[in-house]
Amino acid sequence: MDAKAPTCTEEGNVAYWKCSCGKYFSDAACTTEIAESQITLEALGHSDYQYTDNGDGTHKVTCGVCSEVITASEAHVYVEGTCPCGATETPVVPKDENLKFLNVSLSLQECIQFTYMAKYTGVLNNYDSYYVAFSRNDFKDGLVENQDSGYKYSTRYHCFSYSVWSMQMNDEITATLYGVKDGVIYEGETVVKSVRDYVEEKFSAVNEATKLVYANMLQYGAMAQVNFAYDTENLVTTGLRDEITAYITTEAPATVNQTAATNNGLTAVKLAQNALGTQDAVKLQYVLNIGTSDVNSLYAVATWVNEKGETVEKRYEGSQFTKQGKYYIVLVDGLNAVNGKVPVSLTVYDASTNAAVSETFTCSIQSQVYARQTATNNTTAKVNALNLMNALMNYYNACEALFG
Repeated sequence: MDAKAPTCTEEGNVAYWKCSCGKYFSDAACTTEIAESQITLEALGHSDYQYTDNGDGTHKVTCGVCSEVITASEAHVYVEGTCPCGATETPVVPKDENLKFLNVSLSLQECIQFTYMAKYTGVLNNYDSYYVAFSRNDFKDGLVENQDSGYKYSTRYHCFSYSVWSMQMNDEITATLYGVKDGVIYEGETVVKSVRDYVEEKFSAVNEATKLVYANMLQYGAMAQVNFAYDTENLVTTGLRDEITAYITTEAPATVNQTAATNNGLTAVKLAQNALGTQDAVKLQYVLNIGTSDVNSLYAVATWVNEKGETVEKRYEGSQFTKQGKYYIVLVDGLNAVNGKVPVSLTVYDASTNAAVSETFTCSIQSQVYARQTATNNTTAKVNALNLMNALMNYYNACEALFG
C-alpha cells in the first residue's frame, strides 16, 4: 500500500506490504516486519488558527492549514486590550444616572435647532468638564459626529444645542450627555429624536398658531429634500397624522418686491444680483462685482430692524466674502424665522478710509421668494425651487404670526 500523508481531519499511513501470512512489512521483499499499529498515522488536527473580525463583537476562526471554518462566530478574547483578530477592546464607560436632560426643545432661529437643557447645580458642577456627543446618519455623508460643551443658561442650568438643516428634519439625532472627573469619563442619558419626532410628540398639546408653525416647518423640510435631492424616498411629511397635515398651508404666499438701491453715484462696487441660501441656514446673498478693488481692502455692513424694533448691524470683512467666478458673495446671516419680510440693507466700504464705495442695496427674504414666483419656472429644477421658496415663506409667515 502506498504511503498517504495525514491531513487535519483524516488519518494517513506509511507505505507497507501485507504478506499472505497476515504479517506486515515495510519493504516489497518482505524482509522488515512492522506491527500493524505502526502503519496508521494519526490525523494532524487543525493548527495555525486564523482569526477574522466579524465587526459585531465576534470573530471567525479558520484553520491556517486547510482553511476549514472552525467557528463562524466566537466572542472576542482580549489580551492587553487587543484580540487576535485585531479588534481592540472598548473601555467600559461608567454610568451616572444623575447625568440626564431636563428637557429638549426646538428653537426657530436662522436654522432649526434642538436645545438640550441639563441641571448645572448639583449635577454638572460636580464634574471637571461636560459635553454632549451628537451623532446623525446623513443620507449623503453617512455617520456625522460632533460634540458641544454648551453654554450656561443660568446659575442652575446649562444648555447644549444641535442645528438641523432644512432637508434633515427626518434625520434622527442621537445625543448623549457625558461628564469628566479626574480624567474618567462618565456616561449619562441618551436621547434619540428627529424634528419630525418632536413635532409629532408636541402637536396635540400646542395652540393653533404653533400648530401652523410646526406643520409648515415640516412642509418646508419636505420641499428642501426634493430641491436638494436628499432622501426623497422618505419625505418628512410622508405618513404624517391627518391632524398635522390639515395645518399645512397649500396656497402660495403673497409677497412683494422690496429690492432697492440708493442712487448716490458710488459705483466702485456694484450689485450683480441677490439670491437666497436655504440649505443650512437661511441667508441673504449679495453678489458683488468689485471691479478693480482689492477684496481685502473692503468690508460690508448689513443693517435691519428686528422683531423687537432694534437695529441690527453686522460687519463682514473682505476676507469673509466668498469668491464665485469674477464675483464675490456676502452672506448675511442672523435672520431668524420672523424676519422674512424685513428689508436688509448692505453697503460696501473702503477699509482704509471707512468711506462708502457702493450704493446701499436693499433686499429681503420675501423679495427673493417674489423673484422666484414671478420668474419663468419651466424646468423641474425651477419648479422645485419655487415650491421650496413658497414653503419657506409660508413657514416664516406662520412664525411671524406666532412670535411677531
